[in-house]
Amino acid sequence: MKLLIIFLFNFYVKGYLSPDSTSIKIDYHLGKGVSKIEVVYEYKGKNYIVAEHRNLYPEKELKDEFIWFTNGKWRKDGNLKLIVFYNNKKREEYFISGRNLQIADFLSENSFKKEENLIEIKRGHYINPSLIKQYNGPDPYSWRVVGYNPQHTGYYPFPLHPPLKLKWKYYWGGGGTWTTMISGCAGHGMLFIGRGNPEWNMVMAKDLNTGKTIWEKTLTSNVWTSMLCEGDSILFVGTTIGIPPESLPTFFALDPLTGKEKWSKILGHTVEFMTTADTMAYPATGDGDTVYAMNLKGKLAWKNVLTSYHPVYWDKKIYGPKECNPFNPNDTLYIFYCRDALTGDSIWGYRWSYFDISLWQSIYSKKIFFLNKDTLLCLNAFNGTKVWYRTPIPPSLTPLTIYDNKIYHSRGKWMGDTIIVTQINVFSAFDGKDIWAKTFIPSESVGGRALYSPLSYKDILWVNNREHIYVLNAQNGDSLYEIPAPEWSREPSKHFPIIYKNFFLIGNNKYIGVYEGDTTSLPSSYTFNFYPFYKKDSLYFYLSLPFETYVRITLYDVAGRKISDIFSSLFQKGVHKIPVNTKNLPAGNYLIYLESKKFKNFSKILVFKK
Repeated sequence: MKLLIIFLFNFYVKGYLSPDSTSIKIDYHLGKGVSKIEVVYEYKGKNYIVAEHRNLYPEKELKDEFIWFTNGKWRKDGNLKLIVFYNNKKREEYFISGRNLQIADFLSENSFKKEENLIEIKRGHYINPSLIKQYNGPDPYSWRVVGYNPQHTGYYPFPLHPPLKLKWKYYWGGGGTWTTMISGCAGHGMLFIGRGNPEWNMVMAKDLNTGKTIWEKTLTSNVWTSMLCEGDSILFVGTTIGIPPESLPTFFALDPLTGKEKWSKILGHTVEFMTTADTMAYPATGDGDTVYAMNLKGKLAWKNVLTSYHPVYWDKKIYGPKECNPFNPNDTLYIFYCRDALTGDSIWGYRWSYFDISLWQSIYSKKIFFLNKDTLLCLNAFNGTKVWYRTPIPPSLTPLTIYDNKIYHSRGKWMGDTIIVTQINVFSAFDGKDIWAKTFIPSESVGGRALYSPLSYKDILWVNNREHIYVLNAQNGDSLYEIPAPEWSREPSKHFPIIYKNFFLIGNNKYIGVYEGDTTSLPSSYTFNFYPFYKKDSLYFYLSLPFETYVRITLYDVAGRKISDIFSSLFQKGVHKIPVNTKNLPAGNYLIYLESKKFKNFSKILVFKK
C-alpha cells in the first residue's frame, strides 16, 4: 500500500483516510522558500481547489496538516494533489492516489479536547445601543454587515476601551494553520463560527454573554467563511467542495436566529472569502479566481474572473486582483480590477509585472491600498491610476487598518532563528511616509506574530499576538494596556480579532476567546493594573505599575479571614508576573488584596483541583 509520495529525511507528504471514508487528512513537511500550497481534488478530468495555505515565513520549513471533512464518502474515483509554489516561481506537484490512502482513525474522540468555557468574571458594562454601524459615505448600505467592514478599513466607529475581562473561551481546533483561515462574524448577540475539530463541516451560533451554543447546522464540508447581512437577517456561509464536487452546494444563506437554511447554491468550487453590500452578496471561489454576484434571494446577477480572495466594495463598485490560473500555463496576466458591482462590467484594470497580492485590500478616502509582495500601493479608486507606492516594506498577508489618514501594517518578523517579534508600522495615507513604529519581543523563543489590528473609537489600536493583547494610542504608539492571552499556541487567526458591542474576540488555531471591554469611559492612563490569570494549572498575577513602589499582596478567604501574605516587596516601575502557590489551598473561592501607598485593590480568584 503506497501511502508516501515522497520521503527524504524530514521532507514528506502523506495522506490518510478516516475509517468511515468521510474525511481525508494530509500531513506535509516541506523545505524552505515555499510561498503557498494548494490542496487539489482531481475528479473526472477536472481540478477542484479544496483549500489554499499561504506561508508567512518562507525562510523557514513549512510543516502542517489539513483535514478535508465532507458528508459524502470517498469512493476512490478521484485523486489528490498538493501543489507547492516557491518564491523563485518554481512549482511542484505531489500526487496522492485516491486508491492508496491509508486508513487512520485521526477523528477519534481521544484526538480532540472537549469544549471549555470560562464564564464571566465581571458583569455590568454598558453596551452600544445600536447593532448597526453608521456610515455617511456615498452608499447608505455599506454598513449593513454587522461585525464586518466591506471596505476593509478595520475601523469600528463605536467606543471600546480596556480593561478587558475574559468571559469564556472555546476550544475549536488544533488542526494546524488551516484553522486560522476560518472566519467569523458577530450580530444579534451571537458569534457565528465554524464548529472546529472534529466537525469542521458544522457552523454554529454561540451566545456572546455565556458561550452557550444556540444552534448548530451541518453543511457540505469544511466551513471557511461566514458573514452576516443585518438588513435582511441572512447569515452567509461558504464551505469546501464535497464528494462529488459538482452536485453539492458550497454557498449557503441561513437564518441567523435558528440556523435554518433559506437557500443554497452549487458553485462547484470551494468558497473561502466573500463580502456583502448594497443588497448583494459576493462569494469568491478558488476555481481560477471567480467572484459571483447574487442578490439576497440567491439570483445570480453576474460572475467574472476577479479574485479568489476578499473582494472589497465601495460606491457600487467591486475591487480585487486577478491572479494567474495555476492550471493554465499560458495565463501569466496579473491585473487589479475595478468592476461595476451590479453588472460586473470592467471599469478599469491596473496591470502589474509580478503579482503576489495580500488577501485583503482596503478602500479609504477614494483610494485603494494593497500590498503586492514587498510593495505598498495606493491607487485612485475612480480610474486606477497610481497615486504613490512605497518599497521595500516588510511583506505581510494581514489586512491593512486605515483611519485618520494613517495606514497600520502589522506583521510577525523573525529575529534570529527562534524568535518571532510583533511589529507595527504606521504610514501616511497621503504619501506612504513613516509616522511611527513599534516592536514587541516575546518572552519565549517561539514567539508569535501580529495580525489584523483594528481600531475602535477613539484612537484605540488593538494588537494581539500569540502571547498578549496590547492596546496602543493610535496617534503615537504609546502603550495603554496589555493582558496575557489565554493558552495560545502557534499563530493567531487571520480573521480575528472582531470588535462587536462591548466584546473583543480573538482566536488562533486552538482557541476562541471572548472578552468584555468598557464602552463608557476612557481613563487617561491604564498603567496601573492588577488581575489574575491562569496558565495551564498554575495561577499568576499580572501587575503593572506607573512608578516604583512598595507592594503587599495578601490572601483571604471569602469570609474575609486572612490566610497568608503572598508577597511583600519593593517593585520597580513596569510589568510584573507574580506566581501564587495554591498547592496547599483547598479548592474554592478566595480574595487577593493588593496594597501600596497609592493603590488598593481586591481581586477574586478560583482555586480548583483535578
